[in-house]
Amino acid sequence: MASTAVQPTEWLQALQARGFRVTPTKEALLVLLTRAAFPLSAEKAWEFVRGERPHTGRATVYRLFDTLEEIGFVRRVHGLHHCNQYVLAQDSERPLFVCISCGKAEFLAGDALQLQLEALTQKRGYRLHAAHIQLLGMCSLCQTRS
Repeated sequence: MASTAVQPTEWLQALQARGFRVTPTKEALLVLLTRAAFPLSAEKAWEFVRGERPHTGRATVYRLFDTLEEIGFVRRVHGLHHCNQYVLAQDSERPLFVCISCGKAEFLAGDALQLQLEALTQKRGYRLHAAHIQLLGMCSLCQTRS
């Protein structure tokens, strides 16, 4: 899930443009999110940031994650242990595959499923605005290990 396309400075500017106060804690959280290799829960992010900034409140982290989701920077996904986790929202219209063994998450390429969903909804008289599909299974690496 690590991405070089999203930079924390872009997020900071977008938050400031929306009237949010940017603090060193929020900046540390943004860096963590943009560098995360796997889906990240707000709780894990809080634990990590407290290592650098011990007075960070749990609510600060949860509010930031909610804001980032509302803005469209992150996508909430169902985690391995039934808790919310977050991934960068790049390609968020594509199906997201999450490995139930190692937690690796990857947006799957291909537009066939999106086209089928649009056709299905149009046939029924609906107009599709968004689809968030998450698939759970085992990645190829974990399959070879088991």
